[in-house]
Amino acid sequence: MELERLVSYREPLIAETVRLSNQIAQLDDDWLIAMSRRRLEVARDSLKELNARIRAVVRGDKTLKRKAAILESAPGIGFVNAITLLAKVPELGQRSPKKIAALVGLAPYDDKSGSRDKGAHIKRGRPLPRAKLCLAALSLLRNKPWAQAFRDKLTAKGKPKMVAVVALMRRLLVALNAMIKEDRFWREPAT
Repeated sequence: MELERLVSYREPLIAETVRLSNQIAQLDDDWLIAMSRRRLEVARDSLKELNARIRAVVRGDKTLKRKAAILESAPGIGFVNAITLLAKVPELGQRSPKKIAALVGLAPYDDKSGSRDKGAHIKRGRPLPRAKLCLAALSLLRNKPWAQAFRDKLTAKGKPKMVAVVALMRRLLVALNAMIKEDRFWREPAT
């Protein structure tokens, strides 16, 4: 799938622009700074070109365009998150909530062996979509009262804050999965 290849190429390009920006801040040699700035400009231009290509691919495919619009209707999910989910989780809308959460690595697994019980935690899965969902969940916690209420309800039960964030990520993923499956846009949950 072309979208998956483009999104996969995008991530190291972003890392390169961040690395070069950080490197420039640490340099004290004018010649090296100038060279790094030229390399950074090339990387940024490449990223702009790649983003334009990704947008063209999505616009050119009726199904991808519709799915991207559906995903982008959800708060915290912008174009980059939408294309990442479409490229890296093509099963979105085709699996049960439990299976989609397991694919992304947001399903809780018990860690028990004999008399040892370390509780449940997430493992494996697809790291890039999980990272994008984490950013979306953090955005929801800053901007949406229903997300804050969800977190507060879990922390009141004694759950650590990060467990509540992961639960919100899973809830968002399950909602996105249902939206694609039902071909519908976001509906704000009650607070």
